[in-house]
Amino acid sequence: PVRLFWDCRSLEFLDLSTNRLRSLSRNGFAGLVKLRELHLEHNHLTKINFAHFLRLSGLQTLFLQCNKISNLTCGMQWTWDTLEKLDLTGNEIKTIELTVFETLPALKI
Repeated sequence: PVRLFWDCRSLEFLDLSTNRLRSLSRNGFAGLVKLRELHLEHNHLTKINFAHFLRLSGLQTLFLQCNKISNLTCGMQWTWDTLEKLDLTGNEIKTIELTVFETLPALKI
C-alpha cells in the first residue's frame, strides 16, 4: 500500500525479509526519511527499479540477496549519494541498465 510507512519518520532500520514480497510500490517507502538500512532479502522480487527508493535519501545499506531478481533498472535520472552497500547475491541477474551504477557514486565495491 502507498504511504504504509508515512508516520514512521524516525525509523532507521527496517527488516522486510522473508515475506514473500513479489513487487515494490513506487511510493511504498515514502515517509522513511531517516532509514539507513533496509532488508528485503529472501522474498520473491524479480525486478528492481531503483526509482522506487528515491525517497530513501539517507539509506546506506540495501540487502536484496536471495530473491529472483533478473533486471536492475533506474527509471529516471537522479543520484543516490548515500547508498554504500548493496547486496545482490543469490539472484538471477540477466540485465543491468547502464545508468544504474552511475546513480550510485558512494557504492563501495
